[in-house]
Amino acid sequence: MWMRYHIADLVAGRRVRDFETVHGSTVLKKIAAANLTKDGEPKLSKSTFQHIKFFLSGVFVLAKNEGYRRGENPM
Repeated sequence: MWMRYHIADLVAGRRVRDFETVHGSTVLKKIAAANLTKDGEPKLSKSTFQHIKFFLSGVFVLAKNEGYRRGENPM
């Protein structure tokens, strides 16, 4: 998922501790925009999009458990 949807490119340069909800929203919007058909219809199903969000949320759960992040999960 990290490679397929180019998440690394979308979060490059941003530290886990500095990541905010607005950044998460921007990442999801960019993934959605990059996965449109020529007619403007989404290529990703709602389920796939939810899996991406859950993946990103899991990254922050792990970061919090490992002590890299304090506060709430931005996703």
